Amino acid sequence: MSDRLSEALRRVPGWSRAEKRIESMPGGLSNQSYRVTVANEPYVVRLANAKNAGTETDRVREIEIHQTAAEAGIAPEVLFADAELLVTRFVEAPPTSPAAFNDSRFLDTLADLLRRVHALPVCGERYDARRAAGHYEASIRGDSALQSMAGRCLTIIERAVIELKLDPATSDGFCCCHNDIVAANLLRGDRLWLIDWEYAADNDPFFDLAGPLAYHELGREAQLGLLSAYLGTAAPESRERLAIMMQLFDALYWLWLAWRRSMTQAPETTSELERLTKRLSSD
Repeated sequence: MSDRLSEALRRVPGWSRAEKRIESMPGGLSNQSYRVTVANEPYVVRLANAKNAGTETDRVREIEIHQTAAEAGIAPEVLFADAELLVTRFVEAPPTSPAAFNDSRFLDTLADLLRRVHALPVCGERYDARRAAGHYEASIRGDSALQSMAGRCLTIIERAVIELKLDPATSDGFCCCHNDIVAANLLRGDRLWLIDWEYAADNDPFFDLAGPLAYHELGREAQLGLLSAYLGTAAPESRERLAIMMQLFDALYWLWLAWRRSMTQAPETTSELERLTKRLSSD
């Protein structure tokens, strides 16, 4: 156990002297996660990487939304949280398989979950696609190989913001959104649980529908199925809105991947960038 993790765990009430069994879990760019068993009870401990530990405002928002979602029964219970540490109850349930999105019964369950997410209180922090895109693009300005596609992504995002009226200063359709609905963040147990609320903020609800469809490259049947399950209909105007939002998601995801590559030089981002480049270039 690292000194930093050991010090962080001592801050959890009742854990300072408790015997613990610690297992590393797959982590992301900003955090490292562990399964920690204390008194035969398993928990998930997420520790912010040292360079990200100071993003306190975003983490406060995340924790507040996560706690509200847990009270609504759609996220694991929060046991302890501070600016760099989040401890939640471990849910004995596997992540969803992307193949599940082709099952109409699963789409009905997911649509119900999304409606519950979108009924949570707004947090007051509105997602700004332009600002997020600009942040990611700024990190790759020195990489000439990426600049052309980065410019195309910015154009796609600007067009979508205008067409869908997504300007956070003027939009009247924003609600609480998770903003990272992918199979790995959906645990299927006695119910469908939603984890990893790091990107949660107020946004257009169609972003949460478009995310998994675009990320997992799901076809027309799944698109119409989720749209119908969520809205009760798949009217032409809703299909068009979803299609534009999926393009927006792809463009943002490309920029995020490019930013991640510039931050970590992670080799696995190269194939993903190439895949998205082909799709965005053909639209």
